[in-house]
Amino acid sequence: LGLPSTWQPFEFYRLLNCHLTRGVIEKRGGYDTLQTGGAMTGGGAGNSLYCTAGTTNKVVMAAVNTRLFSIPKAGGGATERAAGLPAGVRWDMCEFVEAGTTLWIGANGSGVPHKWNTTAASTTAMVGQTIDAGVNCNVVMANNGRLWMGKGRTVYVTNLRKSDTYSGSTLLIDSDGRQGDLTKLVPLERAQSLWFCERETYLMLGTDPGDQSGMPNIRILDLFEVGAPSNRAVVKVGPEVFFFGVENGRYGFFKTDGSEVQCISDNLQDDIDTVNTAVLETAVAVQVGKNVVFGLALGAATEVSQLFVYHRTLPGRPWTTWIFAANPRCFARDPATGTVFWGNQATANVQRYLPTTYNDLAAAIDMDVITGPWSTGVDLVE
Repeated sequence: LGLPSTWQPFEFYRLLNCHLTRGVIEKRGGYDTLQTGGAMTGGGAGNSLYCTAGTTNKVVMAAVNTRLFSIPKAGGGATERAAGLPAGVRWDMCEFVEAGTTLWIGANGSGVPHKWNTTAASTTAMVGQTIDAGVNCNVVMANNGRLWMGKGRTVYVTNLRKSDTYSGSTLLIDSDGRQGDLTKLVPLERAQSLWFCERETYLMLGTDPGDQSGMPNIRILDLFEVGAPSNRAVVKVGPEVFFFGVENGRYGFFKTDGSEVQCISDNLQDDIDTVNTAVLETAVAVQVGKNVVFGLALGAATEVSQLFVYHRTLPGRPWTTWIFAANPRCFARDPATGTVFWGNQATANVQRYLPTTYNDLAAAIDMDVITGPWSTGVDLVE
């Protein structure tokens, strides 16, 4: 077939359950179960996952139905860390250093946010996070020694290296609300961050809301009119941020470096146009090796039904597609090892992607490669 790096868009029709390098086509990796049964039996689908990085007790945090669990990254039983939480909600999570201790922080918008120091028997409800009456934040970011937590089009900022003490500053994105609510906060380099809303993205500059110097240095700028409707379909890879987005009513996959934005999915537009617009919040994304994997609910599906793999390092047409027997409701990536975990959308199981094991839960993976007419000697050049 020649080198994949030299292929043109018309030279293959279908690459299913495989990925590309500059030299070969390879079958994608399979997956096994990191955790099932035990304390998570009957807990419902895995709504949200997060791999802790800076903590001594390194775990996968899993929000399953009304409970929070911690699971050792190497496998083993899940330990319940909180119960009685809002059912079925999707969490946003990060880690934050306070007084030398790295905390896991989680917010879901429907209940009080929680924090955990990775050694306590259970998480702690962050009651101080209810800044205004009835407000429980649904987006959270650790950046420049502060927690930034948002709800609607408002962001609340903590004092330096404090998780519950607020600076008194409330940051507002223009309040007309035409571009939808906040969906994700992503830290960048040089005291910057991206603030995604449903239909627009903003750039925040600065670090001090005024509690240190008395002179706030924060600016919030309109960046581009492309939004991200799902908090779990935004992933940072090096200096670039990849996301599933909407631009003037047109859906696609995008990338940005914090200045310009580029649609990278023109070749997939026929597929993406079938996205179920009633469940855009189910879209997911994760880094797998050098690639970025996106998942969408297409057609009548109400959860992810198709995975699209973007090959960042290859020129030419960079996309392949994957289908899992049971598709992911959420992803998490271990920043230390690159291991990818995902929450099963049908059960409480947490799965683990295995790049060198070519079966899904012991079932062999079907790989499909269909090349275009060029391989039969038909000249497609006009």
